[in-house]
Amino acid sequence: MELFFGVILLLVAHYVADFYCQPRDIAVEKSYSMRALIIHIVLYSTSLFIILFLGLYFMGFVSELHAIQMAIGIVVVNSLFHYIIDFFTSKINSYFWKTKQVRKFWLTIGFDQLLHTGLLVYCYAEMLENFKYI
Repeated sequence: MELFFGVILLLVAHYVADFYCQPRDIAVEKSYSMRALIIHIVLYSTSLFIILFLGLYFMGFVSELHAIQMAIGIVVVNSLFHYIIDFFTSKINSYFWKTKQVRKFWLTIGFDQLLHTGLLVYCYAEMLENFKYI
């Protein structure tokens, strides 16, 4: 059950951090503005950390220290890869939107989210494996 609830926590945290905590202007501008992309990553990382830490700690699966360590580990790795993924997919999506290729636009958004989700689940599984021995 720990793995299941952890994955649900990650998915909810990612959804909130990537959608609710991203202002519309940042979502549009990150395809051509490095400043906007960095702001998005900072907002994403901060909200992801807060949600993960609180969720991991209050679910009671790990101690406060391990919750902090796991949240930091997941956030550091995901922030770096989130930047790389969004750097490319936002440019591709911007092109598809401007050229009215709506199906390709939505397929790229789906692929973007698949990459983010896969990375989050992988990081969480790695963290669980590492903390099992502590």
